[in-house]
Amino acid sequence: MSRFETATLSFATLATLAACSGSGGGSTAASTTGGDFLLLQTEPVHGGTIYLNDPIALDFSNQVDIDSASLTTVQFLSLDQLGNPNQELVSGNFGLGTSPGDTAPGRRLFFVPRLPSNNNFSNGGFKSGRTYLCQLVGGSAQNETVLRDRNGRALSQPVTFSFSTVEGTQAAQLFRNPIAGGPRRTGLTVTTATDFDDVPLGLFGAPPLEVRLHFDQALNPNDANVPVDFDTNPLLRQESQRGRIFLEYHDAELAQGALDYEWIPADVELEVNDFTGAVVVLRPVGVLPNNAEIRIIVEATVEDIAGESNLAKPAYDRVFGVFHTQSAYDQQWDGIAEDFVDNRNIDATAVFAEAQAEVGPGYVKAGFAFEGNSTTLEYEPTTQEIVLNTAFTQVVPKTGLPFTVSGGVFQFRNVVIPQGVTVLGQGPNPMVWLCSGDFTVAGTLSVRGGNGARVDTLVTGNYAKAGGVGQCGGGNGGDGSPNAFTRDLRGGTGRGPRQAAGMGGGGGYLSCIAGCGGGSGGGGGTMATQGDPHWRGTLPTAPTVPNTASPATNTSFQQRMGYGGAGCGGGSGTRLTFLAGGEVAPRVFTDARNDNDFWGSAVRLGNNLRITGELAIPVGGGGGGGGGDMSPSANCTLTGGDPGGDRSGGGGGGGGGVLIIKALGSINITATGKLIADGGHGGGGALGGTSSEAGGGGGGAGGMVILMSARGINIVAHGSASTTPPGGRYVYGAPTATATATHPYLRDDYNFAISADGGLTLTSSLGSSTSKYPPTGQNMAAGASYDAEPTGALGGLGIVQLMVPPGDPAVNPDGTNTALDDNINFYIDAITGAPLSGANKRQL
Repeated sequence: MSRFETATLSFATLATLAACSGSGGGSTAASTTGGDFLLLQTEPVHGGTIYLNDPIALDFSNQVDIDSASLTTVQFLSLDQLGNPNQELVSGNFGLGTSPGDTAPGRRLFFVPRLPSNNNFSNGGFKSGRTYLCQLVGGSAQNETVLRDRNGRALSQPVTFSFSTVEGTQAAQLFRNPIAGGPRRTGLTVTTATDFDDVPLGLFGAPPLEVRLHFDQALNPNDANVPVDFDTNPLLRQESQRGRIFLEYHDAELAQGALDYEWIPADVELEVNDFTGAVVVLRPVGVLPNNAEIRIIVEATVEDIAGESNLAKPAYDRVFGVFHTQSAYDQQWDGIAEDFVDNRNIDATAVFAEAQAEVGPGYVKAGFAFEGNSTTLEYEPTTQEIVLNTAFTQVVPKTGLPFTVSGGVFQFRNVVIPQGVTVLGQGPNPMVWLCSGDFTVAGTLSVRGGNGARVDTLVTGNYAKAGGVGQCGGGNGGDGSPNAFTRDLRGGTGRGPRQAAGMGGGGGYLSCIAGCGGGSGGGGGTMATQGDPHWRGTLPTAPTVPNTASPATNTSFQQRMGYGGAGCGGGSGTRLTFLAGGEVAPRVFTDARNDNDFWGSAVRLGNNLRITGELAIPVGGGGGGGGGDMSPSANCTLTGGDPGGDRSGGGGGGGGGVLIIKALGSINITATGKLIADGGHGGGGALGGTSSEAGGGGGGAGGMVILMSARGINIVAHGSASTTPPGGRYVYGAPTATATATHPYLRDDYNFAISADGGLTLTSSLGSSTSKYPPTGQNMAAGASYDAEPTGALGGLGIVQLMVPPGDPAVNPDGTNTALDDNINFYIDAITGAPLSGANKRQL
């Protein structure tokens, strides 16, 4: 069976739909095996009204291939009360049922909306007071975007119908009552217990104790009904706030009567709440009393999804179930007693390689805890390119139904990005992966900033040339020619990390003096560095460029330090007239120390020094500034001399984003795998012949890649696997690096497994130099060649942090003389055999 094929047979509320007619018309005869695949009827009918827990039923002429049913082939468009489309997404599950007159399921397709889980019922699959357009896509069965029958036929005709949802604020107004009467018990289980008369006490280190209460229908999710808002702080929680579902026991010593019971605090979760019923999980806090009878209380006031309770049932028994704990008459100590009312017993000077614990009034918890939840879902996309938006997106797991993720935090057990698959992170928030198993990358996972627009026409000074979009915490690039109504004295300023206004690269300057030539290039966005001080191409012989103030005179290749290229005509460092380039953006690191340029905390093992990183939170790279325009009429005023005829500067590159992977298992990067957080490239300015007449946009800065593994990080060295000249494993840094037996023929390799590099300017005047790096093994372009035209600055370099448990300093198993990288392993060709060690490992 596929997906929900078996589950749909137990829908309690759907039997009433069989007699309803719909918008499709036609017969509901027994299932056919041939002919066109057509929609016959719908429930609700066109223009109908449904409750928020009502399913959508679609009857077809042929049996439906359930694997073709998704929110891509059955689309919902939400309209507000004014009839305008909004950005609300619909979520839920598809399943098969039995059409009227049939004896077996297959021709009826159900869409069951996800029930809300918050107090105002606003986060479910459907929202109240909305009109929805349901669109069934038609077309070719080959493109995987249409519904198909079980013989592979695509839906012959596209169909659209509309329905509305009820309005209201109370459960009784919003939800159809699926079963008469309040919620009833259908089951009770206690994990780790094989006998309700011998339930474990839940000692620390033992398997977690969970009490599961099964109900015959969904429950009202309001926390006044199901007490899910449990306060873990023992100083703040109160018995009067225990809610309608709780645990209690009778203590003969403390009780003042036979009916006097003690409350047992427990964390409460509404684990399942759908058409099949509800499951409530209680997790007792601390150790249960030994040799005690524990009662599970469900008050008569507990409501079902439609607000109906058991108050009207005089015979209702509030005791949902009873179990007895193990006999352990000796004193039960589960650890030392410490109430943490203050910090007197905490040694703040102790240094460990592990992260410091977080201590507060009444609690202590891990300072570097794993935030992910236990899940069996796995992620292994097969489409060539997947876009995941960190604001709100739909994710398709390896098995199971698609679901939505908001906020950019993706939680799975295991993640595999296969070779040939590219996953692109977009949106405003960092991309965070929480993985309880392993995370393996054989394809590409990228949060790269977008490129700025390149100018391919001359007379467009009144049209903005868009800066690249900063992704996942990076800043946007500044626009070229940002003002549509007046002359642009400067290109647009890029945005800093996290879209901080005015904190990106400065815009290039307008060339408006007769005989000057092109406008100047935009400044670069910054992150860990201003520009790329480690540029490995041939550097010009002119004086070096300071990174403290914008050069005021002709200086060669100032783009290397983050300043936009000088405007006007002439070669690198020999401009006939000087026009300053756009300013470099400020660095995110501002103090005088250079050993704390990171996020988090670190330990210097030699002298037991703990260092706190200067970054309070992970941030992406800044955007580059837009290039400066050129006025052919040599007019420097805002409106004179036809500003629309000015030559436009290019848009600045967007900043690279934040990519965080946190795994309890291993993080693996294969020979084809890549993690990319590069800054976007700036666009070249307008050309006149073979010369630039306007400045190029500055490059966006690289972002941040943070890999955290509780087990280890495994990286396969990229590059040539040949053992004959000029082969050998390429290493970035050659030819100055010393050859080894593993790397006998060294050349520069730009095939990085992990990259957070800055961008540059893309312009046709550079010919094939559309990247900072030439084909692997060749030398990088000379700085003077890049500076021959008013190109934008190089974007700053980002940050890569590899965080693993330290090894034993006394063992030094890998010969690198530090315990901090013992669980970071490099391999040749594949993650097999023994990892590299000594000089070979240090090179990589």
